[in-house]
Amino acid sequence: IERGEALYAISCQACHGVKAVARVGGSVPDLRYASMAAHGEWERIVVDGDRASKGMPDFDLSREEARAIQRYVLSLSEALRRGE
Repeated sequence: IERGEALYAISCQACHGVKAVARVGGSVPDLRYASMAAHGEWERIVVDGDRASKGMPDFDLSREEARAIQRYVLSLSEALRRGE
C-alpha cells in the first residue's frame, strides 16, 4: 500500500486528487468510489490506455506498479466505508 501511495502521488494525484478525493463537480472520477468493473479492468485502463478516448492516458507503469496503486486506492475505499 505504501508503494502504491508513492506511485499514486507521482502518476495519479494531479488529476484524481490527494488521497483519491476528486474535486466536487470535476470531470475525473473519485477513485474511492470506483466500481468493481473498473477494478476488474484496472491494468487495461492504467497501463494499456483503454480509456484514452475518454481522457484517461496510459502510464509507463508495470502491471505490478499499477496493482500497487490499485491496492492503495482500495485501502482508501475501505477507510471511507469505515468512516475514517
